[in-house]
Amino acid sequence: MKYVNLRLQDDEHARMVAMAESKFMPVTSMLRMLFADHEAKSRAQHSSAPAPKMNKRDQAFAEYHNLMANLPAQWTKELFDSTRKAINELRTQGGNIHHTDMPLPESMVKWNNAQHPNAADPKYASWSIEQLKAEVDATGNSSAQAYLTFKLQRAAGDLQDLDFPED
Repeated sequence: MKYVNLRLQDDEHARMVAMAESKFMPVTSMLRMLFADHEAKSRAQHSSAPAPKMNKRDQAFAEYHNLMANLPAQWTKELFDSTRKAINELRTQGGNIHHTDMPLPESMVKWNNAQHPNAADPKYASWSIEQLKAEVDATGNSSAQAYLTFKLQRAAGDLQDLDFPED
């Protein structure tokens, strides 16, 4: 057993003795109880371990997944530009993450492609090669040209594994 000597002023000692007597316990037991309470409160405050530190790449991916979870239903030019800028910044912040690891959302890309005047018009998907050749010769339509090129390559057997929008 160890002894602890405390130097207290007379009025502090009198208050401690009065409090101990009001609880019908010795001063030593009261001090031990107060110390135990203080220790429990101290442990409760420091019991949670600090969160593991994330590296820049993991932080970038966490922000990217958060961004993907909150995509808008309808795209506008401003939303497209801000989302694209945010994704590009995340790629850079994460240490030049490759675009295949952090791609632009499909709905965003489709919306952007549809905004261009030379976007592939799906009406040409069902046309035959002869119809497409006639359309390209007559009007020089780039959408018809894209479908014609694709269909010629597929007919030659060059594009067996690739998909292009049809019917």
